[in-house]
Amino acid sequence: MKPSGKMFCVVMVLALMAGAALAQTADAPATGSTPSAAVASAPIPSSLGEAAAVVVVGDLSGLIDRAGVLMSQLAPGMDGMMLRSKIGSSFGDPTLAGMPAGSGLAVVVFPSGSAVFFSEVAPSQIEAYRDATLASGEQAEAVSGLLVSGDGPTELSIGKNIAEQVKGLLAAAASPTAEATIYPPRILAVHGPTIESGIVGMTSMMGAMAGAVGPAGATSQQNPAQLMEMYFRTYLSVVKQVETVALRLSLDSDIVKIEKTIKPVAASNLAQFLGAPVQADPGLAAMIPAQGALRGGFFLNPQATADFLVKEITDVTAQMQVDPAKRQSLIQFAKDSFAAKGSGGVMDMFVPGQASVMSGSSVYEVGDAAAYLDVMRNMEEKMRSAGLMDMAQQSGAQMTFEFKENVRQHAGVPVNLWTVKQEMPTGSTGSGSPAEQINQVLGFNNMVSEIAIVGSRGAITMGGMSVDSLVDAVQAGQNPQAAPIAARSIYGDDTRVMLDVRPAQIAQIVSQVTRGMTPADQPNPMDMVVMAMSSAQPIQAAARWNGSQIEGTLIVPFSTIASIGQAIMAVQMQMMMQSQAAAAGQQPAPAQPAPAQPAPAAPAEQPAPSAAPSEAP
Repeated sequence: MKPSGKMFCVVMVLALMAGAALAQTADAPATGSTPSAAVASAPIPSSLGEAAAVVVVGDLSGLIDRAGVLMSQLAPGMDGMMLRSKIGSSFGDPTLAGMPAGSGLAVVVFPSGSAVFFSEVAPSQIEAYRDATLASGEQAEAVSGLLVSGDGPTELSIGKNIAEQVKGLLAAAASPTAEATIYPPRILAVHGPTIESGIVGMTSMMGAMAGAVGPAGATSQQNPAQLMEMYFRTYLSVVKQVETVALRLSLDSDIVKIEKTIKPVAASNLAQFLGAPVQADPGLAAMIPAQGALRGGFFLNPQATADFLVKEITDVTAQMQVDPAKRQSLIQFAKDSFAAKGSGGVMDMFVPGQASVMSGSSVYEVGDAAAYLDVMRNMEEKMRSAGLMDMAQQSGAQMTFEFKENVRQHAGVPVNLWTVKQEMPTGSTGSGSPAEQINQVLGFNNMVSEIAIVGSRGAITMGGMSVDSLVDAVQAGQNPQAAPIAARSIYGDDTRVMLDVRPAQIAQIVSQVTRGMTPADQPNPMDMVVMAMSSAQPIQAAARWNGSQIEGTLIVPFSTIASIGQAIMAVQMQMMMQSQAAAAGQQPAPAQPAPAQPAPAAPAEQPAPSAAPSEAP
């Protein structure tokens, strides 16, 4: 078994995080691409300063114990001892005695794709571990007190060159956490041309498909493939402005915590945006009800945001040689949109029990009420002029906007009605097609919002909900149904983005959707999921930033993971009962989820490490 397979159970969450971040830079689509000449001819690296990514686990044994507590929430019987046995058996050491408490491991990945593993193994066991690794077909050697391993001689040579540097990293990372540092500039220096050609190739293929399947008689000011290329190039432009991405995974006594720190390139467009002053939170969360599956908010500098987007659009469209008139329309749309907006907003979305899934409430700061209403009034024209309607039309959907002003008043405040309709094609798929059904179930076919401007704030409701009580709350400065957004506690007054994901409400929404798609004589399996998730705590995410870095944190309670495990078992039980009943020609009764058990206590907490992820050289 390869070293990467041996450590999979321990670092799988971190690998997903690191993989996603690397994919933004190193794995952009490039059909038929081959390694560049720069990769093929590159000398063997001799320093950590050449690495594309570095992953460090300071205390593997401690992390396994905590991961075992987490895994037991999803799969009873899966604990730290089982994980240790699964990993250690690869080395002929089922108890992993050769890596006692405090022993760590590191993985260093280079732009060429070479990955080298470093393990702190007890001197008495290092030869046995080496032999087991060699027997699996890997290269391995003891260097500087570490077991160095990799796919082949090249990886082993790299490992020998950097073993002392990695040893220093492991000595400094003694906590039961997993940390990764990713270096986009080093990745782009090698793979940048391949990524660029991949974007061009993919969007060219999309353009050819667009010409083949586009709706008959449709006219477009801008090729949808060109818009998609613009999006990809904008993402790539932002990645080029990132110096490092650091990730840190910790399993505390009752939560999974993932922290992310992004450092921008000095004086870049991104750094200037992050350094712009932001108005303090005006307490908008007290004005919205606590009903929805997603509750969150943001606080930005609207002028700095507009300046950032305009510069990115200008640079990318110039690079693509977009028609100047189209480029100006797109830039103007961005300017108009942010000129009307204030410094922040909060939302409570996807409210169970409403006629439409797309329901909820939001309160936003409004910078210029007249400009805001003008944007809403002319949304379709502005989006069409900017070419933003083309992708929807390319899929065959016809999207229309209608804005009716002052349809009524509440508490002396005019209430406006904004309707967005997305009609799916019926000519090719027929009435009642899956696309059309989903469109109707989710409410995309007729999204109605009520909008009221209350002083310098906008109150908006969606999905047929009345805006009246929200107007009252904005006028009073508080809502009797309000509750704090839990994620705000992560960074307090420094919060710039916050989000609570509420699993209980998500389960109710999904149940609401599946109920309409389940035959009347069959039980709705999601009803059991609703019961299992009823006490699940929210998943919290938040971010803050300044001119030098962005910090983000994601928190998942163990109790929520336990609820998810209960829901999975309930669905599996229902499926088994349905299968048995079908074989017997009977209708099964709904299965009941097993009572949730208290989450086992995690191993004793070690001294708290630094809150920010450490950065490898």
